[in-house]
Amino acid sequence: MDNLAANLSFSVDGIWLNSNEASNQLCNGVCYDDQRAVNPIQWNIPYIPTGGSLETHAIQLDATHTDQVTELDMHSLYGTMETMATNKWFKDQKKRPMIIERSSYAGLGQFGSQWLGDNYSKPEYMGFSVVGTMAHNIAGIPLVGADICGFAGDSNAELCARWYTVGAFYPFSRNHNSIDSAPQLPWTFNTVYMGTVTYDQIIRQAMYTKLNLIRYYYT
Repeated sequence: MDNLAANLSFSVDGIWLNSNEASNQLCNGVCYDDQRAVNPIQWNIPYIPTGGSLETHAIQLDATHTDQVTELDMHSLYGTMETMATNKWFKDQKKRPMIIERSSYAGLGQFGSQWLGDNYSKPEYMGFSVVGTMAHNIAGIPLVGADICGFAGDSNAELCARWYTVGAFYPFSRNHNSIDSAPQLPWTFNTVYMGTVTYDQIIRQAMYTKLNLIRYYYT
């Protein structure tokens, strides 16, 4: 981190630790020549909400670290330790840490904030976000939230307005979507809702609600 900052022509006031799991984009689990594979365990543990395998683009879960603890037990701790090290760098520079990250373990909240990872522009994922935020709060991560309007796929005016209304009560919130999705900035939804107000006006009111609460959240 020190070497990185030394080569920058600007100061670093915050950082987004994206995709900070111990991951591998080339393999799903076992990742070596077949001659070396001696009956490897093929895990198929699904996770919620997508139901995909935990080994998708990840290190095999039965891989062991130097202390013989398996990746299954250590996977989520990797991102937390990275956040701890990043937090220390900010404090060493006499700066207040501003860290957003994805992979987490219980207690991460004292070192950084978190968003819930890539989601989909569907109403059910708005519901998942409420459960996910509250579950992380219980685990000691207070500043957490989801991508408002959804990340993957095209959102729409009604879903985005509803999601902003819910997102006003996320401790952390942002509007963020994939590069191949339709624009979902508030002013793109200036169509009329119920004949009296527009969707962007509903979104603006939700943002006012969030801004009125933000000092409370940040303490």
